[in-house]
Amino acid sequence: MYNYVEEKNDINIIKLISQKYRLTIPQVPLDSMDGTIGYCIDKDKRIVELRINQKKLGKFPEEILELDALKKLQLTRNEISIIPHGIDKLVALRALYLTSNQITELPTTLSSLKGLRSLRLQNNPINTPPPEIIKQGLKAILEFLASKDFKALNELKVILVGDGSSGKTSVLKRILHDDFNESEEKTHGIIIEKQNMKISGSDYRVNFWDFGGQEIMHSTHQFFLTKRSLYLLLLDGRKEEDPEYWLKHIKTFGGNSPVIVILNKYDDNPSFEVNRRFLLDKYPNIREFIKISCKTRHNINELIDLLKKEIISIEHISTLWPLKWFNIKHILEETKANYISFEKYREICNTYDLNETSKQKSLIEFLNDLGTVLHFDDMFLSETNVINPRWITSAVYSIINSEHVFINKGILRYSELENILDRDEYISDKYGYIIGLMKKFELCYSINNDSVLIPDLLDVQEPEFAIEKTKSLEFIYEYDFLPLSVMPRFIVKSNLEIYGDLKWRTGVILYEKDYDAYAIVKCDYNDSLIDIIVTGENKIEYLSVIRSRINEINKSFQNIKLYEKIPCNCQVCKKIKNPILF
Repeated sequence: MYNYVEEKNDINIIKLISQKYRLTIPQVPLDSMDGTIGYCIDKDKRIVELRINQKKLGKFPEEILELDALKKLQLTRNEISIIPHGIDKLVALRALYLTSNQITELPTTLSSLKGLRSLRLQNNPINTPPPEIIKQGLKAILEFLASKDFKALNELKVILVGDGSSGKTSVLKRILHDDFNESEEKTHGIIIEKQNMKISGSDYRVNFWDFGGQEIMHSTHQFFLTKRSLYLLLLDGRKEEDPEYWLKHIKTFGGNSPVIVILNKYDDNPSFEVNRRFLLDKYPNIREFIKISCKTRHNINELIDLLKKEIISIEHISTLWPLKWFNIKHILEETKANYISFEKYREICNTYDLNETSKQKSLIEFLNDLGTVLHFDDMFLSETNVINPRWITSAVYSIINSEHVFINKGILRYSELENILDRDEYISDKYGYIIGLMKKFELCYSINNDSVLIPDLLDVQEPEFAIEKTKSLEFIYEYDFLPLSVMPRFIVKSNLEIYGDLKWRTGVILYEKDYDAYAIVKCDYNDSLIDIIVTGENKIEYLSVIRSRINEINKSFQNIKLYEKIPCNCQVCKKIKNPILF
């Protein structure tokens, strides 16, 4: 029992909070408020500032709502999950600090606080408003909350990944149509299917993306692997595949998105298994393992039930959207064109009173994550918004898989695009956009005004070369997982310094005349490392430039672990192939 105080003045409310939550809340001078806990009063003995930080509060003390003179409230580093709707009673509030709690949703009544000037929400798993709105700051948050009509999104992108012939397309057909074709062809590019699903009485829209598994296409996954997704990782039981390559791939491009690991083709190899406990410890985003057979339907119903269970457990699945966002999304989905200009997109937004550029960009970023559109925030690329993702994915995959470009060792002439791409689908006016997109993601670089080179299609063979290595410097990057795109991207970044024609799929020789220095940069995918050897007049400075480029590439990946090492320079290590690394 608490000793409730009859007279409800501000000081007695603080006493009540102290008793109820077993806290000691001291009064401190108005001009010296610091520390984790305390309150300040004005000349009328009204509390104007309250701070209760790092006290493991499991809920927002609703007694605070009686402090109608409160101007600044800090409740940081607690365990609060719900902000009460009565927050609008704090009519004098100007600053609200809720950093590092467990808040998932902000109440719409927060928008009624007209005097609020500062709101801190970092390190909270907030879904409503969406993260795109949160990062824009106070004004965007309050405008979002002031919207009168909301609706749960209930939509998710499900991405199927795995090696070629692992059975991704067969699994998708079983899930969606309960169909199976034993002679199913490999997927070249991406198959996208949209499906409405009824789960626990509610309607959900699921966008399935089935990626081609051929190795040459892995570096293009950075276009499409997004955080707001559920991943289905397919392993071919006949080949007893190692799941770690793809688990690292997902972790690198998709963050901590949940994963279901599917051990496929149970009918061919029922004994196929992976070390589940080891993988769960190493990849905590794995939700479940399941063995299936598309041919015999073994565990197909169980897979569908598991999929539904994971869909509704995704933390952002029920994010609330203003109805105007849904209206705009519907218009875009009904558009028959493969792409529209950003200006046309803005016209659609303006029709539904979404007029501010910042809000329009927030919505299109969200639609990009859902797979509704493909949008890239780049001056050249942002003018084209792809409504049909198949349009651009098919174009990129057609180029990368072109036999003619392969024979030419990665050289693509613009004039050849009309023979590579379907002329009915791709007008020449959009060739520049397609190549520009490939350049943005460092899949290619210009070698003259009418040609590009795609490093992923260079000759595999390392050419012969002779460079003086006396007094050279060596530096090694060792990765836990070396993405296939790192070396091609480095070659793209360094293309103006390539020495002669000394480049191949996993390495390059560089010469920088300003430093009068040469560099050999090679990667070893088996050992997950990049080896750099630099020699010449200003080798230290040139090594720094090269490292800066590789570091920039490394920063573009999420959750990647790497170690920077220098080989031992002693007389023994100089003579052996694998010296000690420090």
